Amino acid sequence: KTREVMDMLDAEEDRELEEFKTKVDELQTSNDKLQFEIEDLHLMLEDKERELAKKDVAVEEELREAQQALIAMDKKRPSSSRKPSEGGSGGDSTDQEEEQ
Repeated sequence: KTREVMDMLDAEEDRELEEFKTKVDELQTSNDKLQFEIEDLHLMLEDKERELAKKDVAVEEELREAQQALIAMDKKRPSSSRKPSEGGSGGDSTDQEEEQ
């Protein structure tokens, strides 16, 4: 009878061990899938970062071109329209000092 009980315990331990191994395999498979998803997300993030960097470069280039266009337009304006903003009242202050 003791032998039968020992065999039953061994059989139960074997079942539990197989269940445990199955559970470990399932968890390992799940872990592998998650790891793959993480790597995929990292790649997607790197792609998005590269796209954003390209857009930033394009925007910076557009800004530079716009600034250059403004400078060119400013240079093309007649010089008489620039004088009041450049000199303004600078000449007047020296005239007033001489009168005193």
